[in-house]
Amino acid sequence: MKNPLLTRESLSTRVDELLGGQDSVTVQAGRLTDFPWQKLCFHRGDELNLEFDIDGASRRVALPYEAFFVDEGHVPNSLENACIRPSELIVVRRKYPGSSRPVEFQSAQAGSGR
Repeated sequence: MKNPLLTRESLSTRVDELLGGQDSVTVQAGRLTDFPWQKLCFHRGDELNLEFDIDGASRRVALPYEAFFVDEGHVPNSLENACIRPSELIVVRRKYPGSSRPVEFQSAQAGSGR
């Protein structure tokens, strides 16, 4: 597979499309990108790091917390240090309804993705 486009901008655009003016949507995780991947892991650090496993290769995109975040692991439905498959449901929601940023990623089910 060719190197898929994976940037802050492309992910931000896709999230805005998925939200479509709503404050929250539940979608299959695979819809976060326009290319196939096998696993996505969320890691908190100086920035939110999304690590995609694409045909055995790891591709990472770092996102600023001002724009995207996952709650700390002790918070229900947090995806911190969790890995998910494209078919798993996630919640993409605006932290503050009516505001465009920040956007939070959550597990659609308590305890999934761990």
